[in-house]
Amino acid sequence: MFSLAVFGFKNLLEFGLAIFFLGWGFMRLRESGLLKNALSAKDRNIPINEYPGKDKTKEEDINTR
Repeated sequence: MFSLAVFGFKNLLEFGLAIFFLGWGFMRLRESGLLKNALSAKDRNIPINEYPGKDKTKEEDINTR
C-alpha cells in the first residue's frame, strides 16, 4: 500500500513538473514574439471594431449622432 502511495505521488509530481515546464516554455515563446501572429487582435494591433463579422451599423449610428 505504501508503494502505491509513493507511485501515485511520483506520478503527480511528474505531471505537475510537465505542466510547469510547458507553461514556462509557452510564456518564453510569447515573450520572444514568435507567437505574436497566433494571439488576439489586441496583440496584433488590429482595431477591435474591424474584426470580421462585426456589425458596424450600430456603432456608425452612435458615432453619427
